[in-house]
Amino acid sequence: MSITISVHSDTCIRCGRCAVVCPANILQQKEKKGDITVVGPRTCIRCGHCLDVCPTGSIEHSALEPSKFHVLDYTKLPTAEQLMELFHARRSNRSMQADRPIPAEAIAQIEEAARYAPTAANNLKVHTHYIDDRARLDRIIDFVIDTLTVAGEKMGVMAQFEFRHLRQVRQAGGDPIMRNGSGLLLFTSDTAWGEPDCNLAYQNASLMAEVLGISQVWMGYMYTAIRNADAEVVADLFETKEKICACMSLGIPAFRYPRYMER
Repeated sequence: MSITISVHSDTCIRCGRCAVVCPANILQQKEKKGDITVVGPRTCIRCGHCLDVCPTGSIEHSALEPSKFHVLDYTKLPTAEQLMELFHARRSNRSMQADRPIPAEAIAQIEEAARYAPTAANNLKVHTHYIDDRARLDRIIDFVIDTLTVAGEKMGVMAQFEFRHLRQVRQAGGDPIMRNGSGLLLFTSDTAWGEPDCNLAYQNASLMAEVLGISQVWMGYMYTAIRNADAEVVADLFETKEKICACMSLGIPAFRYPRYMER
């Protein structure tokens, strides 16, 4: 699809901000307070920086809907102290309660936070998948333990011991994988930059979950099992053909931590 970008000279104040922020160097200003010229719009990555930064709304972009742009209210941003307290509070709280579902509104907010993470070249190809069906979660947990048990044979004595312990806990009725989380959030991508993109999205989602009072735990065992399993088995079980780059267990905590340790 061809892209057209127009700068309305009658309202443009020639501040040059659009030229400064354009990552593809499409909007250019050859001299201070000079006219803005559009060069090679076909290379546009549709990041929206130009429309976001323009103080007079003088830019028109054929591929970007004006209704999707909103005015920011910087007075609503948390203070540095408040943000640091969030960093202190965010942790892998494993006191989750499997019988307490997470409200759909909270999941929607967590997934929205993930969508606003940056992606390489603005590819926007990080996708989230939420699973809360108990039977399906149990199948995934058993898959992880079974896969790690086999993989552990090649990882040495310590790994074998650790993975045998997981099975023992599971056989006793415990959940050593999701830690009794009532939902699983997957982050997938099929791009070369999928791993870092998904990890940035994970961080956004994790902080939003903490603000909402929802525990979130990085699924290291699950990630390892996925990497050691047959790709078709993984695609069938998790119902996605994209590469799973991060896994987050979510749940309502039984309690919250009253303090944090310095790092």
